[in-house]
Order: sequence, then C-alpha cells, then structure tokens
Amino acid sequence: MAQSNFHHSNHYLDTATVGLPPRTTTKAIAETLKLWEEGNLDILAFDQAIEAATRDFASLVKTSHKNIGIISQVSTASAQVAASVSPGGTVLLAMEDFTSVLFPFMTRASMGQINLRIVPLVKFIDSIDDSIELAAVSAVQSSSGKVIDLTALSERCKLHGVRSYLDATQAITWLDINSELFDVIAVGAYKWLCSPRGTGFICVQEEARNWLQPIFSNWYAGENPWTSIYGPPLRLASDTRRYQLSPDWFGWVGAQHSMDLISKIGVAAIKNHNLELSNAFTNEYGLGPTDSAIVSIPVELQPQLLHERNLRTSYRNNNLRLSFHFYNNLNDVEAMLQLLRDSAKSL
Repeated sequence: MAQSNFHHSNHYLDTATVGLPPRTTTKAIAETLKLWEEGNLDILAFDQAIEAATRDFASLVKTSHKNIGIISQVSTASAQVAASVSPGGTVLLAMEDFTSVLFPFMTRASMGQINLRIVPLVKFIDSIDDSIELAAVSAVQSSSGKVIDLTALSERCKLHGVRSYLDATQAITWLDINSELFDVIAVGAYKWLCSPRGTGFICVQEEARNWLQPIFSNWYAGENPWTSIYGPPLRLASDTRRYQLSPDWFGWVGAQHSMDLISKIGVAAIKNHNLELSNAFTNEYGLGPTDSAIVSIPVELQPQLLHERNLRTSYRNNNLRLSFHFYNNLNDVEAMLQLLRDSAKSL
C-alpha cells in the first residue's frame, strides 16, 4: 500500500508503541533542523504546518477544523476534561485503560473532589446510567486491541445525558471515528498517525466548549497567537484552539507530511489493509477473525529470537502484542507466524 514511502529494514509490528515516519516526514524535519542551524528559520512556517495537519485530521474524524486543537500528549486533554467534572460528580472509567486516560481523573478523586466508578471494559457501556456525569474510555485498548462499540457507547451516553470523552489514539486511521458522536476526543499522533512524539490533537464539539475548562491557557491558545504574547486582557480563541498547547515546532513540521500521506490514502483503504493483515495472522494462528489491527496473544518469546528474525514487537500484560499498519505486508505476517511455528516445535 504505502511501503515505498517508508525506509524501515525489519518486520516492524509495533505501531501500537510508536509508528514509523514516512520519508517525507524525516526529510522535512532534517531540512528544518538545517535551517535552524543556519539561523534561517521561518517561524511563521510552523503555523502553516500546524494548520495543514489540523485540517487533515479534521477530515479524518469528519468535523470542521474549528473543532480541532493541537496537544502534546493525551494526558493533557484528559486533565482538562477531568478538571471540568463538577465537584462531587461521578466519572465512569474502564479498569484496563491506559493511565493517560485514568490518572487525571484518579488524581482529582484522590483529593476528594470527584467520584469514580471503575469497571471492566466488557461492562463499561452497560454501566452508563443517570448517576454518571462523564464516561471516559479508549476506543481501542492499548494492551489488548479490544475495540469498544462506538455507536452503542455514544447512544448510551446520549440516552442518559452523560458527557463523553474518547481516547482514539490506538484507533485513528484504521477505525472509523465520527467525532460528532462524542463531546471530546484526544489522539496522540506518534503511533498510527506516524508523526513525531509531542504531537497530537484534541477535538471538542461546540456544545462541549460550554463546560470544558481551558486550564492550560497559553499564548498559542489565543484567538491570534502572535498578538497574544504579552499582557492582559485574556483573549482565548473562540473555537477549540483555546484548549491547545504551545507546539513542538519541529514535530509539527514532520506531522504535516505524515498527515498529508494518511489523508491521501484515506481511512477506508487503511482499515481494509490493516484488518486484512491482522486477520491473515489470527486465522492462520487459529484465533479466528478479529476486528482489530492490534493482536495480543499469550506467548513468550525470547528477545534474542525476535532480533534474529528481524522482528520488532512488544509485550503488554505478559502477552505478545502485534500491530499491523499500512507499511506492513503479508511478508511481515508470515515472518511472525514462522517464528511462532518454529518456537512451538522446540518446546
């Protein structure tokens, strides 16, 4: 699909940890670093890169670019949502979730400010009722690849008047994300969006901006950042940019090119490709069909074996975790399967 745009030399099955950059991304960063070294940076060009990346992301999640802001990590979005829960309000969390979602809410709860209800993922949607103020969960679980039913989640929240916060980091590009279904969505861009770490997006629907507090107000959250760098009065952006953070300039130079490539390929094509590969693996391995590009299996392999076969994977919760993206192909699937076959024979 997009293999010619990438330069990796191994069977890379670890996008769930960190995605690989396209050649255009690393080239753009290198060129910009050279300009910095020479003293010839065009500072305003960074704003243009951010604008381009933001518009591409908006198209991925089916919304206006006015509903998008930039962030550095998902935890910064989680913290803004957590700070906006009413004193004494109850937040529903999933037991297995990534701590960048959990910890900001748990911190407020530890100070006695809000209440938490933490349940297993399989019970999450059914646990949404009138007693819940906000439901916060990942679209796809980082450790296992389990996918939550986004339509059922949204409908249940709306039925009970519950606010919704979705971490779509492990789902973006290969799962359809309709941002209008959720109040707030956060995405770290350094995994499936193939962008540098320190880049990410927050999507806030217009109605949600009535209650979400911009606790990280800064110059880049201003209506016009370059006229927001000194003195009062407070002049935050009227749209979702009021929640964004000051950018990692060089990271966004790269993100612009990664987002451009992903936008041109499109979610439908990436989804079909990624799930074709993950299903090729799970069906051959005897697990049956899967709806996720992340596969987790209870097998232990020595790091040396993976290294010898030129395979890059990860372990989470003592399970081997494989993630299939658009720069992978069936050769990567077969390489992993062959190692597992050989390992089983040696037992």
